[in-house]
Formats: sequence, structure tokens, C-alpha cells
Amino acid sequence: MSTDAFQAIMDMDTYVQERFLLIWIQIFAYGVYFVLFCICIHLFRNPRRKPHPWVVAATVLLFFLSTVKLALDLASVVVAYTTDDVSSFDSSLDRAGVYIYVSGSAVSDALLIYRCSIIWEARKAVLTLPILLALASALAGYTSQHSGSIFIVLSMITNITVTSLIAGRIWWISRRLREFLGSAYTEYTAAMAIVIESGLLCTVSMAVFTATYNVQVARWAAYYFSSQAIGIAPTLILVRDEATGRMTVAIRRYWPRLPRGARHRYA
Repeated sequence: MSTDAFQAIMDMDTYVQERFLLIWIQIFAYGVYFVLFCICIHLFRNPRRKPHPWVVAATVLLFFLSTVKLALDLASVVVAYTTDDVSSFDSSLDRAGVYIYVSGSAVSDALLIYRCSIIWEARKAVLTLPILLALASALAGYTSQHSGSIFIVLSMITNITVTSLIAGRIWWISRRLREFLGSAYTEYTAAMAIVIESGLLCTVSMAVFTATYNVQVARWAAYYFSSQAIGIAPTLILVRDEATGRMTVAIRRYWPRLPRGARHRYA
């Protein structure tokens, strides 16, 4: 960065400076996401791996929304930078960015709930709460620009709930398989770790955003990162050896082989 460019930044309004510098957090996160997405698309082209068409469509849509979100935030920052006008951040660009963020979060939640439905064999009693939480989160995000904190909290609760359901189910099944088919235990344990670690990426970023909601710099840093984390997390699960696919295969391969009494008792 040249001396003149650096001086131009220093002469800007403090708030504009912060947003200009913090946008690089989102650019870095998007770079990581871009690499993961390219790897994911490569995996999708492998004839041995056949993810559900809905998963492919949702993954592509999520990346598209994250790209649009970055473009809108960059445009908003550039406008404020060139005009040195804080009011530029209240423009239609920022408002559109919020709706894109909410849409991306909704798609990410839907992907997570879909994985949960596979692990829990589409049990309505289990899926009802996550679906209601996801709908409430999206509603809070779409209906009011002033309910951002409510949306983040609901989205975080949804993520924690569904991740816990998936991890808990994997752990429970792995215990049964260890008793009857010990060889499958390691695969399930690895899959559980992948789901939990990937879910923590969104949960932690949202928790930081909520905890620092009244702290300007920290709030924007967490917001910019989480806007990409909602896409990185589900894509990371697919990239890390397609954990969900392995879990589905393992359920179909090993679970039916358990004694009938054990399956009904522990399912």
C-alpha cells in the first residue's frame, strides 16, 4: 500500500476506517471458502461419490450467496471510502447484504437439518424443534432490520441443537456398533468429530457477534467472518472426506446387521 493511500485511509472518518480495515477479514475468509468450494466441486465430479442432488444445489447456492454478500459489503465500503460518508453504510447495499446473510444462514441450517434427518431416519419428533427454530431464525432476520441480535441468537441455538442431535445420534449408534461390530466404531467417532468441529465454526463466530453486539469493532469483525463461516462450515464437512456420505453408508451397511432386539432397544 502506497504512502498516499495509507494517508488517505488515516484521514477518513474513524468508523469508515474500521469498516475498511475489517472487510479484509471477510476477504480472507472468502479466500478459504473459495478453495474449499473448488475442492468440493471436484469431489462431486468423482463417479464414486454421488451426493444427493439437493446437497449439490444447496452447496452451490450457498457459495453464490456468500459471493454476493462479499460483493455487496465491498461495494458499501468502497462507496463510503470514496465519499468519506458514514451514512453510506445505511444504504440499500448494506440492507441487501443483511438479507443475503439471512438467506445464506437459512440454506446452511437447511443443510444441517437434512443431515440430521438422515442420521435420525427422518423422525418427525426429532426434526420438529430444529425446523421451528430455523423458521423462527429466518423470520426474525427477514422481518426487521432491528432484530439482528434475535436472529443471531436463534441461528446459534439452531446450530447447537442440530449439531448436538447429529453428534449424539452418532455417538449412540457407535456404542451399539462397538458392542456387536467393533470395526465400525472408529469410523463413527471420526465422523462425529468432523460434525462437531465444523459446527463450532459457526457457533463460535455467532457467539462472539452476540457477546460483542455493543462493541463496534468486534461486532463488525464477527459479522464479516460469520457471513462466510455459514458457508464454510457445511462445505468443510463435505470436503473432509465427505463425512456425511460415510455416515449414511455406515448406517445402511452396519445398523441393519445388529440383532433386531438391540436395534429396537437402542434406536
